[in-house]
Amino acid sequence: MLVVACALFFFAAVLVQVDSYDLWFHLALGRKILATGHVPTVDSLTLLGAGRPYLDSHWLFQIAAYGVARVAGVGAIPLLQAVIYGAVVVLWLHHRTQVARGTGARLLVTLLVVVGIAALSRRFLPRPEAITYLGVTALICLFERYRRTASPWLFAAPLVMVVWQNCHALYVLGYFIAAAYLAEAVIRRGRAPGEAAPAILPLWATTALCVAVYPLNPHGGALLGYSLLLATEVGDQAHPLMRSLGELTSTFAADNVRTLGFAAYCLLVAAAAGGLVATRHRPSWARIAILATFFLLSLTGNRNTALFAAAATPLVIAMASELPWRLAPRALATVALVVVVALSVQTVRLVTNRHYRDLGMLKRFGTGVLHEVYPEAEVAFLRALAPPPGEPDPGDVPIALGHFDPFGGYYAYSLPDRYRPLFDGRWEIVDQDHLWALYQALGDPPRYLALLAPYAIHLYAVDHRRAFNLPLLRYLYHDPAWALVFAGPRAALFAERVAANRALIADHPVDLGAAAATVAVTPERVARQEPQAWMNLMLNLGEETAAMEVARRILAVVPAERQTAELLAGRLVARGALPEALAVIDRATQAGVASPPLAAEEAYLHMQRGDLPAALAAMERAVRLDPDNGELHTNFALLYLAAGDLGGAAHEIDAVARLAPDNPALPALRARLTPHRAP
Repeated sequence: MLVVACALFFFAAVLVQVDSYDLWFHLALGRKILATGHVPTVDSLTLLGAGRPYLDSHWLFQIAAYGVARVAGVGAIPLLQAVIYGAVVVLWLHHRTQVARGTGARLLVTLLVVVGIAALSRRFLPRPEAITYLGVTALICLFERYRRTASPWLFAAPLVMVVWQNCHALYVLGYFIAAAYLAEAVIRRGRAPGEAAPAILPLWATTALCVAVYPLNPHGGALLGYSLLLATEVGDQAHPLMRSLGELTSTFAADNVRTLGFAAYCLLVAAAAGGLVATRHRPSWARIAILATFFLLSLTGNRNTALFAAAATPLVIAMASELPWRLAPRALATVALVVVVALSVQTVRLVTNRHYRDLGMLKRFGTGVLHEVYPEAEVAFLRALAPPPGEPDPGDVPIALGHFDPFGGYYAYSLPDRYRPLFDGRWEIVDQDHLWALYQALGDPPRYLALLAPYAIHLYAVDHRRAFNLPLLRYLYHDPAWALVFAGPRAALFAERVAANRALIADHPVDLGAAAATVAVTPERVARQEPQAWMNLMLNLGEETAAMEVARRILAVVPAERQTAELLAGRLVARGALPEALAVIDRATQAGVASPPLAAEEAYLHMQRGDLPAALAAMERAVRLDPDNGELHTNFALLYLAAGDLGGAAHEIDAVARLAPDNPALPALRARLTPHRAP
């Protein structure tokens, strides 16, 4: 039952619709490799990397991923992801059956497999690094099995290295693992020559073969240099551009430590330390070296905690199995039942997407593509332009497409040979100082566009859901040198007013006011935030009337859409449309929305109507919902003063002094209260 629950939990966690940004340039390169018959040595997909040397260490993974996409569609990529990570879990479970003796030991190591899955789940992504997790696990299991039974399966290690080194540059960890077990055997043989131990010659031969297969890669010795380059992407020495990536943030960053995966990582660290202490009577120097090294790697960045999980889980299983566990049958059954129930509950939460909703994550269980993540409508618009603007011969030079978002790989794959994006996720091949300068200039659009001048970009895609793009969005919209030719829920497309774009601009005028009445609004689209994205786009471009029309349509379909209700009520109050604002608040409240801003707006509206008791009741509700908001307490104090309730006012002024002692309204509140107090 526990193994079945573990397997179901794994599949619920690993099968997630495609929402990866890097997958797309891997698919584009896989397609190019199959079309040309050779692995690229220079970049041909992006503007910033055009012609720069590129060592594609992921080519075999890219071919496999594109093969799956070509045969079954990109939506089948989660199945490839499940196969790779599933192989890791199968190796853990098989390793468990090989080393665990007795029901108690099997229960314990199965629980360790569950912890390992939870720790590894942080990196359940369709990326080449999955092969590194598989390679680390496979080599450790092979060497541990040989250490225990002198198994001939050890000679599969060179085959693992061949696949690994052609999929991901961290294959060098395989050499370290092989060397650790060989060194341990040499040390043990030297210290206790008469001790029974597996033959050392196969270890020498296997390690030599792992090194001998290194030339079986298309890059030769340069591949080792690329592996060393990856070491510069993490830690304090990394470029600020790299440190800005969430996956490379500090292991102990606040956003990381609150996750289930981090808790599982901590459990594995504790289990590894406990296992080394418990087996100290006969220490394994290979295990100590591997665990210490991978633990240090896990401290260099958030993503490397999964790397520690791949190495630690089989080693902790082996150490736990060497201890004399004795559990009473009733206690054993109780523990197993509790874990099965907990896994079943979490599996249901994952399959129903409740887990992701509770975390505020845009993810969805299953196969397919998470369409709302990508600018699909914009790409469809560009595909429909034939020939593309400014290009009389579609087979000639691709058109430069400006953008500053993570969709470069998506553009490269979806718009092959017609448009060339500014950059994609392969930041190691671009001038990182230049890319960092572009990012820093986004708040100053004229300077940003000047930096892009050498690339002759006359089409620019703005992902308007990203705050750092908003200054550029507003600038291009109001700059007479540019025209908005397409607007969608994810991105807006601007064309510069040059001769090549004259027909495009004339044929595709955009009227956001008219678009407000045509935005598709359904409960499903509202749940995916699509109409809200349209509304925010219109607000950011200053088209407030159009935005309010979209907001009204959203609330007509989903009255409980809290953020839209807050926005519409606030705008209506600012415009003086008080009855309509109160009606919006009433509908939202009846729909079960509990919102401090809405309650505060309701209090203001009642005060304007002279209904102080209703205003006080609404403000009391707002403060109860957000008790640490000093501004709400300030307004509550003003209401109490208007009602002549000095005790209530004094209580709220004290709350303001406690929560916001620097509030500029505090002296005036105290001054208004003082004349009414008795000497």
